[in-house]
Amino acid sequence: MKNGYYVQYHKGDIILSPFQNPAEVASIDENESFVWKTSSSLTSDQMAVADKKIFNQIDNGVNYWIQNIRYIPHLLVSAGVFLVLYMFFSLVIRDPIPIIDELVFSLIGAYFTWHRMSLKDNKSSAAEKKKLELKQKVSEASSVDEKFIEQVETFIEAVSKEQIIDSADWISENDFSHFPKLETENTQDFFIRFEYYLLHSGTGYSAFFDKKFSTAMDDKKRKIFAARIVSSTNSGKIDPGLFTLLYFYRFSSQN
Repeated sequence: MKNGYYVQYHKGDIILSPFQNPAEVASIDENESFVWKTSSSLTSDQMAVADKKIFNQIDNGVNYWIQNIRYIPHLLVSAGVFLVLYMFFSLVIRDPIPIIDELVFSLIGAYFTWHRMSLKDNKSSAAEKKKLELKQKVSEASSVDEKFIEQVETFIEAVSKEQIIDSADWISENDFSHFPKLETENTQDFFIRFEYYLLHSGTGYSAFFDKKFSTAMDDKKRKIFAARIVSSTNSGKIDPGLFTLLYFYRFSSQN
């Protein structure tokens, strides 16, 4: 069973799914059921928005999968077109600037060949079949109320209402006692989706959560870290509620 998560947030609802990472879509079994985990029942409008977003993710993921499968044929055919055009323009057409014109026209021909093949593959029967089967499972999805999702919504709303200077100091000190309680046990699937979502939402988050990330800091680093949080929040690069949620999970995982 695959889970999707719908987090209601006053700054914009957050929709997480196993389809959001195109590289994972190919490994999803079309026969697996799909379930939405929410804090409360979704309205028809919310479901429509969620389905539309997931359908787009499925299209992108299946296209990514079919392009990977067809990469070598695309490469060989495009390279062949490049060589044929290059030889044609070199031997048949005389021009005042040798080599340059041949390269330009040959590259253009190879590019359009690759592009046409990609479009054709994206609409192939194999791709369309997989898209249809996955979308069907999403359309049939049931909704389950989860206490954890309610905790997440309460957590990010509470953080967003705090003064950013205070929140930044608490976060840098790894002091989460000022925020609502959040249980992270058995929530790995949610945070895998949430982390991917956040780190692909802009460079503001990835600048904090790089490979060198650690919640263990001395006083000097804490002050710098807090100042970065305030600056990034004020410039609109990060949302304090969402940032703190991921930071809290990273902290919990390291301790």
